Amino acid sequence: MEHNYIIGTDFDGVLCKNHEIVHDKWNTMNKEKREKYKKDLKENLIKAIPYYKNLELFREKMFVIITARHEDMKKITDDWCSKQELKPMAIYYMQKGNTLDNMIEHKINTILEHNIKVFYEDNPKIVKQLRKNCPDCTVVEVTNETYCY
Repeated sequence: MEHNYIIGTDFDGVLCKNHEIVHDKWNTMNKEKREKYKKDLKENLIKAIPYYKNLELFREKMFVIITARHEDMKKITDDWCSKQELKPMAIYYMQKGNTLDNMIEHKINTILEHNIKVFYEDNPKIVKQLRKNCPDCTVVEVTNETYCY
Protein backbone atom coordinates (compact mmCIF):
# COMPACT_ATOMS: atom_id res chain seq x y z
CA MET A 1 0.00 0.00 0.00
CA GLU A 2 1.40 3.41 -0.99
CA HIS A 3 1.81 6.03 1.69
CA ASN A 4 0.81 9.65 1.05
CA TYR A 5 3.21 11.33 3.45
CA ILE A 6 6.87 12.21 3.42
CA ILE A 7 9.35 10.05 5.31
CA GLY A 8 12.76 11.24 6.38
CA THR A 9 16.09 9.70 7.14
CA ASP A 10 19.45 10.56 8.57
CA PHE A 11 22.32 9.91 6.16
CA ASP A 12 25.46 8.57 7.86
CA GLY A 13 24.65 5.54 9.98
CA VAL A 14 21.34 4.82 8.22
CA LEU A 15 21.96 4.93 4.47
CA CYS A 16 25.66 4.21 4.80
CA LYS A 17 28.22 3.24 7.37
CA ASN A 18 29.35 6.03 9.68
CA HIS A 19 32.87 7.25 9.07
CA GLU A 20 35.33 6.10 11.70
CA ILE A 21 37.91 8.86 11.69
CA VAL A 22 39.39 9.36 15.13
CA HIS A 23 40.39 12.96 15.75
CA ASP A 24 41.07 15.51 18.44
CA LYS A 25 38.46 18.11 19.33
CA TRP A 26 38.27 20.71 16.56
CA ASN A 27 39.30 23.63 18.78
CA THR A 28 42.46 21.79 19.91
CA MET A 29 43.68 21.00 16.38
CA ASN A 30 46.19 23.17 14.59
CA LYS A 31 45.64 24.16 10.95
CA GLU A 32 47.61 21.17 9.60
CA LYS A 33 45.58 18.65 11.64
CA ARG A 34 42.31 20.32 10.63
CA GLU A 35 43.21 20.14 6.94
CA LYS A 36 44.19 16.47 7.27
CA TYR A 37 40.93 15.70 9.08
CA LYS A 38 38.87 17.46 6.37
CA LYS A 39 40.72 15.59 3.61
CA ASP A 40 40.28 12.22 5.38
CA LEU A 41 36.60 12.95 6.01
CA LYS A 42 35.90 13.81 2.36
CA GLU A 43 37.68 10.67 1.15
CA ASN A 44 35.72 8.60 3.68
CA LEU A 45 32.38 10.12 2.62
CA ILE A 46 33.08 9.53 -1.08
CA LYS A 47 33.73 5.84 -0.35
CA ALA A 48 30.92 5.45 2.21
CA ILE A 49 29.77 1.83 2.39
CA PRO A 50 26.04 1.57 1.59
CA TYR A 51 23.64 -0.30 3.83
CA TYR A 52 21.79 -1.99 0.96
CA LYS A 53 18.78 -3.24 2.92
CA ASN A 54 18.23 0.26 4.27
CA LEU A 55 18.49 1.76 0.80
CA GLU A 56 15.62 -0.45 -0.32
CA LEU A 57 13.37 1.20 2.28
CA PHE A 58 13.62 4.49 0.38
CA ARG A 59 13.69 3.55 -3.28
CA GLU A 60 10.64 4.82 -5.14
CA LYS A 61 9.26 6.58 -2.06
CA MET A 62 8.76 10.25 -1.27
CA PHE A 63 11.54 10.91 1.20
CA VAL A 64 13.95 13.57 2.39
CA ILE A 65 17.36 13.35 4.00
CA ILE A 66 18.12 15.39 7.12
CA THR A 67 21.85 15.22 7.70
CA ALA A 68 24.51 16.67 9.98
CA ARG A 69 26.66 17.10 6.89
CA HIS A 70 27.26 20.66 5.77
CA GLU A 71 26.54 22.29 2.43
CA ASP A 72 30.20 21.90 1.39
CA MET A 73 29.53 18.13 1.20
CA LYS A 74 26.62 18.60 -1.22
CA LYS A 75 28.41 17.34 -4.35
CA ILE A 76 29.80 14.29 -2.53
CA THR A 77 26.36 13.54 -1.05
CA ASP A 78 24.52 14.07 -4.36
CA ASP A 79 27.02 11.89 -6.24
CA TRP A 80 26.75 9.11 -3.63
CA CYS A 81 22.92 9.17 -3.79
CA SER A 82 23.01 9.10 -7.58
CA LYS A 83 25.39 6.13 -7.59
CA GLN A 84 22.99 4.28 -5.25
CA GLU A 85 19.99 5.28 -7.40
CA LEU A 86 18.41 7.24 -4.53
CA LYS A 87 16.28 10.24 -5.42
CA PRO A 88 15.41 12.22 -2.30
CA MET A 89 12.96 15.09 -2.70
CA ALA A 90 15.40 17.26 -0.73
CA ILE A 91 18.51 17.07 1.42
CA TYR A 92 18.62 19.36 4.45
CA TYR A 93 22.16 20.19 5.58
CA MET A 94 23.41 21.55 8.91
CA GLN A 95 23.92 25.29 9.04
CA LYS A 96 25.65 25.36 12.44
CA GLY A 97 28.62 23.55 13.98
CA ASN A 98 28.42 19.78 14.45
CA THR A 99 27.54 19.58 18.12
CA LEU A 100 24.97 17.08 19.35
CA ASP A 101 22.66 19.91 20.45
CA ASN A 102 22.87 21.54 17.01
CA MET A 103 22.16 18.22 15.28
CA ILE A 104 19.11 17.66 17.48
CA GLU A 105 17.83 21.20 16.89
CA HIS A 106 18.37 20.89 13.10
CA LYS A 107 16.49 17.58 12.90
CA ILE A 108 13.61 18.66 15.17
CA ASN A 109 13.09 21.91 13.27
CA THR A 110 13.22 20.24 9.87
CA ILE A 111 10.85 17.42 10.87
CA LEU A 112 8.33 19.90 12.27
CA GLU A 113 8.66 22.38 9.39
CA HIS A 114 8.10 19.72 6.72
CA ASN A 115 5.56 17.64 8.65
CA ILE A 116 7.62 14.46 8.39
CA LYS A 117 5.62 11.51 9.70
CA VAL A 118 8.32 8.82 9.91
CA PHE A 119 12.03 9.44 10.50
CA TYR A 120 14.93 6.93 10.57
CA GLU A 121 17.85 7.76 12.89
CA ASP A 122 20.81 5.79 14.23
CA ASN A 123 21.93 7.96 17.17
CA PRO A 124 20.05 6.92 20.35
CA LYS A 125 20.48 10.36 21.94
CA ILE A 126 18.95 12.04 18.90
CA VAL A 127 16.18 9.41 18.75
CA LYS A 128 15.23 10.19 22.35
CA GLN A 129 14.98 13.94 21.70
CA LEU A 130 13.09 13.51 18.42
CA ARG A 131 10.53 11.27 20.11
CA LYS A 132 10.12 13.84 22.88
CA ASN A 133 9.85 16.91 20.62
CA CYS A 134 8.16 15.57 17.46
CA PRO A 135 4.96 13.94 18.73
CA ASP A 136 3.41 13.54 15.26
CA CYS A 137 6.45 11.71 13.88
CA THR A 138 7.24 8.04 14.36
CA VAL A 139 10.99 7.87 14.99
CA VAL A 140 12.58 4.55 14.03
CA GLU A 141 15.89 3.81 15.73
CA VAL A 142 18.14 2.09 13.22
CA THR A 143 20.92 -0.13 14.49
CA ASN A 144 23.31 -2.44 12.72
CA GLU A 145 21.37 -5.34 14.21
CA THR A 146 17.98 -4.25 12.82
CA TYR A 147 18.76 -3.33 9.24
CA CYS A 148 21.85 -2.75 7.13
CA TYR A 149 23.90 -4.82 4.71
